[in-house]
Parts: sequence; structure tokens; C-alpha cells
Amino acid sequence: MKLSLFSMMMLLAAAGVTCAQQAAPDALSRIFKHKDGKRTETQKMGGSNKIQEWVYDKNSVLCGSRLFNLDEKGRILNSMIYDGKRNAVGSTTNKFDPQTGRMLSEEMRDAKGRKIRELFYPGALKDPRNAKKMIAFSFDPDQPKAAAKQVAGVVQPIVPTTKNEEEFEPGLPQGTAAPTRKEMEERQRGATTANSKTPPRRSWLPQKTRP
Repeated sequence: MKLSLFSMMMLLAAAGVTCAQQAAPDALSRIFKHKDGKRTETQKMGGSNKIQEWVYDKNSVLCGSRLFNLDEKGRILNSMIYDGKRNAVGSTTNKFDPQTGRMLSEEMRDAKGRKIRELFYPGALKDPRNAKKMIAFSFDPDQPKAAAKQVAGVVQPIVPTTKNEEEFEPGLPQGTAAPTRKEMEERQRGATTANSKTPPRRSWLPQKTRP
């Protein structure tokens, strides 16, 4: 049976739509469980540069959420932090080296837009003693002229959760870095190969978009 040129074009177009739908699911998500009973649900909308996280307590009550905006390279540009009632409680903005593209610092502000913390990535400060570690300084929003105070102990940036944590508190830094698109594709292929019936808890899985 011969097909007309129009019929062939329609079949090819339909096949293209089907492939596109399979290649770009509504969303990719993961669930991280913590020893204190809390869990973190992380979702990346298909075809977008946004990562959303929800944190629930052991009774499945929403404790807080975070929304991250990424650039085309998968780097975090900024984020918004919300409490369990979906009220904005803070935000972050990241700065990059214009020549190398390396992450330099993360500035955190409260709900009123006042700076409360600034974290510097390794090598961002000129002091050689800080070349291999992160340094953060806190600011008193009620006293903008007061000197900044260095944050004691280990400091981390505000990033999407990438592993299960023994202790987890909404709004505090978790994980190590935002996963890139290539990392997500590799994890998805690995999950499919390892277990075709029951996907592992830590892989990105196709999910329907939240209403």
C-alpha cells in the first residue's frame, strides 16, 4: 500500500510528538527519608530550570519548602525559602566569577529583603587560609552598620538535597550540590538497568506535575 506524501508527513509528525513526550516527562522527583522521621520531596519540572523541595515531618505535615532557579549550566542562580504555611521567610542569590564562571558566594536575605548571611566558596576570599573551605558571615538586619560576624563551625550553601541526612531542619543547608541534567539522565538509566520493576528511592523518577 502506497502512502501519499501528506500521510507520510502526518505519521512522521505524530511519531515526533510521541518521542518528545517520552523524552520530556512532566517532572522528575526524588524522596529522601531522614532518621528523625522527616522526609524531603524534591521535584524538577520537565523542560524547566527550576527545582522545588517540600519538607514534611513524621506525620506528613508540611514544615517548609524551597524553590531553586538554575541557569542553563545547572548552577543555582537564586532560591526562595518558605515556611510550612507557604509564607516566604527568606531568599538566596549566588554570584559567579564573570571570567571563569566559578561560584564565588551566596547571599542570604530575610523575608524583608535584609541581608542576614553571606557565604564564600573555597578560594573566593584572598586569605590563603580560607582557600580550601567555605566561610560565612552573619549580619544583624536590625543593625545594618554593625560589623559582620564569622559563623563558627562547618557552613554549607543552601542547595537542593542530594542525600539522606541523619538530622534535617527545614531552611538549613542540606546536600552538596544541585544535580545537572546529565547526572539526572545517568541516574535514570542506571535505575532502569538495575531494577526494571521497583525504582530505587534515590533516583529521579517521572511523576505527574503537582496541581
